[in-house]
Amino acid sequence: MIEAPPDTRPILLYDGECGLCDRTVQTILDLDPEGTIRLAPLQGDTAREVLLRHGRDPEPAEGFKSLILVTHHETPQEQIREESKAVLGIGRSLGGRYRSMARLGELVPGGLRDVLYRLIARNRHRFFPAPEACRVPTPEVRERFLP
Repeated sequence: MIEAPPDTRPILLYDGECGLCDRTVQTILDLDPEGTIRLAPLQGDTAREVLLRHGRDPEPAEGFKSLILVTHHETPQEQIREESKAVLGIGRSLGGRYRSMARLGELVPGGLRDVLYRLIARNRHRFFPAPEACRVPTPEVRERFLP
């Protein structure tokens, strides 16, 4: 039996308890109908396995503070990108004008980008409360979510 090659589409690991992360996921679903980016909550099994492979704590005491973009999932080239690098990676993955915006964002020094990212992340629960209800995904959209 021939084994299927791994699905290497990027995976966005997001905080399933964060309103800003929920808005980010909903925006990606709207902007990426082809399913270029897959999604998994940081509280789930997929994130746990990825974080352990990269020597990271899958249950940080202080909670999750960053989106994580996983590229080349389950291959020797697997990488994780956090904070502003994850956001820029999302833009590159979406393509078109979002790729161009990511390229412009890369002109800003990484340290400055990450300071801004951390400022927003620290205040995300205050400014973006978790939604009271979630959008019911279609079967096609549901396939993009990993456990």
